[in-house]
Amino acid sequence: MLVGGMCAGALLIAIFMRYRVPLGEWVRADRAQRVRLMFLLLTALVAGPLLGLAVYLWSLGERIVRAGEFPPSGLRVIRDTPVITGAKAVVRGRLLKVLAIACAIASIVLAGLLWGLEQAVAEDLPAQLARTAAAKGCQAPPTDYVAGYFGADDSLGGVFWCRANLDDLDPRYLIIVVDRDTGRRMSCPNTMESVNRPLGLRILRDVRVPLSQFHSPSEWAKVGPIGRFATGPVIDTGDGGIGEQWICYDGAWLVHVYH
Repeated sequence: MLVGGMCAGALLIAIFMRYRVPLGEWVRADRAQRVRLMFLLLTALVAGPLLGLAVYLWSLGERIVRAGEFPPSGLRVIRDTPVITGAKAVVRGRLLKVLAIACAIASIVLAGLLWGLEQAVAEDLPAQLARTAAAKGCQAPPTDYVAGYFGADDSLGGVFWCRANLDDLDPRYLIIVVDRDTGRRMSCPNTMESVNRPLGLRILRDVRVPLSQFHSPSEWAKVGPIGRFATGPVIDTGDGGIGEQWICYDGAWLVHVYH
């Protein structure tokens, strides 16, 4: 059984490496449904054998306990094995049943973990953005999502804005950086607050803006260092020559208001 499992695992790995590119294209064509299908298959491949092993070990342990001998009569062995009878055989049978229970529990836990992971991966982007907006306290749906904050080809990071309140006399807006790469950490908080409504969202990279033009949003008199330049990524919320530019510098956000 062990040798068969190892061979099957090696075969699956070889198949995946051979067809990983077309498989990725197939998944992206209908991401939510096909990711779910892939996780169901993975769950069956990982948790199924463990559950099958649990059933086999329980059955074998039950046979040993009933017969009072180990190995029980009719069990095929790969070499001559002395037969143990009596209490010692019963103890071995019960240990096999305990091992069967452990395998069954491990199978259920693995299936639960894979199901939770599938829910996180298969969730489509609009649903993820809506969940993030709600967690950040947005009072309206996320708006103007732009991908690629961490790099031009980065599909896991981006920016959107939303209404932080619904008070038209004293409006507040949140600008939120989204990062679905769990292994990456920003040096700045992922949320900024502004009193100016974003007119659009762009991520600027090849820019050279003096940091001395940027201010701390909480201490307006505090400006960026003189003689240094922002080179990106810069979040630009403007349109028509009016707006704000935000940059993460030294663990804090700085803002430049232009008009």
